[in-house]
Amino acid sequence: MFKHLVIVLPGISGSVLTKDGVEVWGTSTSAIWRAVTSGADSIRGLAIQGIDDPSLDDLGDGVQAVRLVQDLHILRGLWKIDGYTAIVARLKASLGLEEGKNLFEFAYDWRRDSRVAARKLARSGKTWLGSWRQSSGAADAKLVLVAHSMGGLVAQYFLEALGGWKDARALISFGTPYRGSLNALGYLANGYSEGIGPLKVDLSSTLASFTAVYQLLPAFACVDRGTGKQERIGEIEGVAGVDPARAKAALGFYEEIKAAAGQNAQDPAYQAGGYETYPIVGLTQPTFSRRPLPAARSRCSAASRARTTAATEPCRASPPLRLR
Repeated sequence: MFKHLVIVLPGISGSVLTKDGVEVWGTSTSAIWRAVTSGADSIRGLAIQGIDDPSLDDLGDGVQAVRLVQDLHILRGLWKIDGYTAIVARLKASLGLEEGKNLFEFAYDWRRDSRVAARKLARSGKTWLGSWRQSSGAADAKLVLVAHSMGGLVAQYFLEALGGWKDARALISFGTPYRGSLNALGYLANGYSEGIGPLKVDLSSTLASFTAVYQLLPAFACVDRGTGKQERIGEIEGVAGVDPARAKAALGFYEEIKAAAGQNAQDPAYQAGGYETYPIVGLTQPTFSRRPLPAARSRCSAASRARTTAATEPCRASPPLRLR
């Protein structure tokens, strides 16, 4: 029997969201039908209105995360939504895990500041681990976090900034952008359209309202304003579609994790029994590397891409995401 407790954390858009008890983002027939017949207005209703205060666990807008998105295959070769069905099934089969005992799916509101989800993870993880230790008799059981994409950032904040490392055995991440992604910058600058069945709908303003999208902006220097010097998006102004105050606040999220990790590294207990990290990345995933910015504000045009060396930052030699 596997001694530890496994928690699966999805990435952005990976949790089913309901609004006032009605499924809005998910793979159920009703959610998809509602999105199609409303012209995606049901999804646009997920936009965050006003300030996303990270100290609030609930914004009071009726939105709740209820479970992970499952796989959906409607028209072979034409319409497919990849969820987390396969990975959960593989964990059960390989490790003999039982849902509700030593395997849990962690759904969270992926629109919001990742600190909110990390706090929820801290509370849930403590409860689940306490119950598992008692029922299994494994007093030294710990948490194993299996995280996809942005879920890895939630896990990292929990582990480093909230002291979760004390109860963690490992963090296994798949494609987590530990230093952000230029894709997020492209969505904010160019807008974002999503296919809902046969329809293509514009969700640009909805996406731009999500704090999580800002927290996926690159934390590394990647913007060239024509000087040949690359700068961090959270430290400059004048980038089309990007609110500089929100970008600066998002950079603070990464800096907070970095500072906490540095402080933890000085702790003898952390040095002796800290968790292990296993980042799983794709070496051939096309990834933007930097963004030249002309004098006139404009939209991104060429989607030049190249191979990456890690999920955290693209190759320095890879071509840029250019602007007209």
